[in-house]
Amino acid sequence: GFNNLGNIFLKLGRPDSAMYFYKSAIPYYRENNDNEGFCEIYLGMAKIFLQRHQADSFLYYAKLSFATAKNSSLTNYLLATSKFLAGYYQSVRNVDSAFVYLSATIVAKDSLFSQQKANEIQSMNYNEATRQQQIEDARQKERARLKQDGFIAGIAALRIVAFILYR
Repeated sequence: GFNNLGNIFLKLGRPDSAMYFYKSAIPYYRENNDNEGFCEIYLGMAKIFLQRHQADSFLYYAKLSFATAKNSSLTNYLLATSKFLAGYYQSVRNVDSAFVYLSATIVAKDSLFSQQKANEIQSMNYNEATRQQQIEDARQKERARLKQDGFIAGIAALRIVAFILYR
């Protein structure tokens, strides 16, 4: 959508075009209540304002992205925005604010790491359950085959006995 075009133009070094597409996306995200989209466009707009050395606008949109991510539990955007803000505050030597956003970065990274580990464990449990089910299915097939082989052997033995008795 518009935010992707904004991101592309921002990377191409065309901030005016990027800003146009970011602003064009706002009504769409408002209509769909898409906080993830808002986080992305607010962060993009903040980057443009930082390039233009408009600190007030930069901080407004960066903090808006951060607050939206935090209130919506969008950890990946919380991480991106907190890193961005921490870097800015480090560059202007505002240690207190840099510390706040570096701390938020660490919390977001830990959360993403925990989510990733939980997903890996869940995947391992699913894979193990699937493997155990495959083993049980193979056992049942083997039992059925042995049972069938025994039945066939029994019929063959009866035929031999019948052949011998009625000969």
